[in-house]
Amino acid sequence: MTLLTIQECKEILNRDFHVSRETLGKIDHYISILLLWNKKIALVSKEYSCPKKIWYHHILDSVQLITYIKTGCSVVDVGSGNGLPGVILALLGVEQITLVESSQKKAAFLRYISAELSLENLHIVNDRIESVQLMCDFLTAKAFSSIEKLLILTENIRVNHSLLLLKGKSTPLQFRSLERKYNVICKVFESDIYENNYVVKINRN
Repeated sequence: MTLLTIQECKEILNRDFHVSRETLGKIDHYISILLLWNKKIALVSKEYSCPKKIWYHHILDSVQLITYIKTGCSVVDVGSGNGLPGVILALLGVEQITLVESSQKKAAFLRYISAELSLENLHIVNDRIESVQLMCDFLTAKAFSSIEKLLILTENIRVNHSLLLLKGKSTPLQFRSLERKYNVICKVFESDIYENNYVVKINRN
């Protein structure tokens, strides 16, 4: 798909995901803060450090997870760093979402975003993933380096429903060994936004 304009991205969110103009404005504000902080700490790569690319490559990608999360459910987002997808899911109305981030500087950014956007449903935990003991309905992660590593690090997090992972350039064949080794069920859904990108849904047995 050709890189969309910001307006085209907003039209998709409004038409397909019923995102209000007010929320779209808050996403704009989030992006402006993200880019400001990105000058001091690495939150997004230089390749994607402009509003148009953030809207297309990060916001649209994050928003599609909302279709997998049931109303009234809680979410833990791990490796939250720049707030994606966690902050976006909070803006879309996820009732309770906890962001887990080990970096103090990135956790400070997330706290600032939460206060600036008045996200009372957003909670920040500044700790290593493997050190936290939490319970949630869904666990999310975007561009996490390894699914196997993620399964190991999140063993202390009780997930009632599913892990929802945003992955690029993956194939379903990669998950068969994980299912046997970790006693999980993996389902892979093609992204509605991008070719060769996937939403991976994992349930522990």
